[in-house]
Amino acid sequence: MAKEDWKTITEQSLINAVGNDQANSLWAAFEASKQAYLAYKAERQEFEAMMQKAFKDKMPTGMELKFGYMFGKLSIAIGPVSDKAKAQPKAESESLGDWLAGQASAGRSC
Repeated sequence: MAKEDWKTITEQSLINAVGNDQANSLWAAFEASKQAYLAYKAERQEFEAMMQKAFKDKMPTGMELKFGYMFGKLSIAIGPVSDKAKAQPKAESESLGDWLAGQASAGRSC
């Protein structure tokens, strides 16, 4: 999907789109999924650090293990040591309702 096909939503934009009761349960489920993801991410970082330490003496200078997690499988590769910069969030430019209406008028189903 193209970048413009994606829309970041807030709790308030969800309330505006589907109503307070439904939005509250949806947002609570989203928050629970974020907490589960944070726990997974911490465990994954610990695992990767342990792997880097275990293989450090076997790596060429300036190289490290790279990890892939597609379809529940673990893949590794060797690549240059890199610092990962975090993406900056984009400012809200339109409401969720307006965005959905724009998608529908463009012939996209949501």
